Amino acid sequence: MKTRLIKMMSVLLTILMLGTVVSAAYAAGPALAGADAASVEIADAAGLAALAADPAGYDGVEIVLTADINLSEITDYVPIGTQEAPFKGKFDGCGHTIIGGSGFNVYFLKKDNTADYGGLFGYASGAEIKNVTLSQVAVSCNAYAGCLLGYGEDTTISNVIVKESSSVEANENAGGIVGYLNGGEIADCRNYSSASTAVKVFSGDNAGGIVGKAVDAQILRCVNKGVVFSQFANCGGIVGSVKGTVSHCLNTGNVTSTFADEEELAPSACVAGIAGEGVDSSEVTFCGNTGKITSTSLDCYGTVGYGPETVVSDCYSAGVLDMDWEHYLEEEIVKEETNCVIAVDETSAEALKEEAAYDGWDFENTWLAPTNAHNYPYPTLADCNFHEMEKTVTRPVSCTENEKIRYSCMCGYEYYEEVGEALGHKMEWITTHKPTCVDEGEKVQQCTRLGCGYTDESTRTVIPATGEHVDDNNDNACDVCGTVINEPEQEQEVKKSFFQKIIDFFKRIIEWIKNLFKRDK
Repeated sequence: MKTRLIKMMSVLLTILMLGTVVSAAYAAGPALAGADAASVEIADAAGLAALAADPAGYDGVEIVLTADINLSEITDYVPIGTQEAPFKGKFDGCGHTIIGGSGFNVYFLKKDNTADYGGLFGYASGAEIKNVTLSQVAVSCNAYAGCLLGYGEDTTISNVIVKESSSVEANENAGGIVGYLNGGEIADCRNYSSASTAVKVFSGDNAGGIVGKAVDAQILRCVNKGVVFSQFANCGGIVGSVKGTVSHCLNTGNVTSTFADEEELAPSACVAGIAGEGVDSSEVTFCGNTGKITSTSLDCYGTVGYGPETVVSDCYSAGVLDMDWEHYLEEEIVKEETNCVIAVDETSAEALKEEAAYDGWDFENTWLAPTNAHNYPYPTLADCNFHEMEKTVTRPVSCTENEKIRYSCMCGYEYYEEVGEALGHKMEWITTHKPTCVDEGEKVQQCTRLGCGYTDESTRTVIPATGEHVDDNNDNACDVCGTVINEPEQEQEVKKSFFQKIIDFFKRIIEWIKNLFKRDK
């Protein structure tokens, strides 16, 4: 019997210990699964840190964000993936936002800093990254810098948004989304950074609002609003240098190069609204630019800066060019340019707001004429998914004002519209001061619609004093002014409050019952 009891107690203790271990593990949060797991969920900064600590452990694994993540408390963020151990998995942000704040500062650019591959992801190979928004991120390293990815090899990136005061700095190959893409595709991405300089390259080539440099890659349906700056060549609103395809893209951010090496000046132009440089038989089609393009010495152009083998078609640039025209006139910029309309100054840019400026363009099937899509002043592609408006009521309809609506597009364009008619005031008499037996009251007409509160002072009216004393406590004195009330009993009865009358009624009932019992005795 004693032996059986000991065994039972041992089993109970074991169960309790296991329960404690399980509870502790749950409280600490589950560790990321290994490569044998099909899918891994991440809900916090610790999860991203675990992924960065062992990126090779998740080859082919689908990483899924289940919540927004704030990295502001992290002092030194480590990018996910290195050249030695690249990220090879699938990352799906599921529409969540990663907020950088002061924590997301990937390497600090210094003269002696040779660190490369900066971004949320440092180095990716054969990976897929999609559906995530980055806010307030700051990436700064020697080379290969992007808010999302520093270097991507045969990697697909889609539906990534960069916003707020995000910025990227490097000595070469810097992009608002990706620093360098070697094979693969980047599609449906937007750089909405509000930083004074969203993308900045100091001493080397390739600065782009979306990608610094793309080789054997496609850039599709992307939008850049961020300011792009380079101290050297190959600077573009979408991509600095491209060998591949750029299509259905729009740039509205200003593009500036301050390259000033007079010995290396060539007739090639490497600063442009879409692609600074087109390499080999690249194609740039169905793109638009409205950003100002500036160069202190190199020439610049509206679509592609320089690409002797590059074909450009069905593009427009309404951005003003600020450049040295002498170099530009020395030779052709690209191999072929078809159905392209390029503004060079404010006058020609203004002319591009008219359909007549686009001779030969198909405004029935391919393009929508200026202002035909949410009042956008330049042509828009009929099938382009980034020209979709979001409707926001910025001022509700009121008595005196119409409803005001803001229409904002993914491309960055927005406009306001007033709809409906003001309701007009709904006036009612409101007593602002009740009269008493000796004091006058006051009333005025006010609007009672939607809490308007408008008061028509011209209607303010005095309410005469009632002249009637109130004695709710039945002490023969007015409750308001204290005047002694000496009136016949029957008149005082009339002046009594409702509650006092009820009390008196019950008193009479009680007296009647008492008298009834006295008679019985």
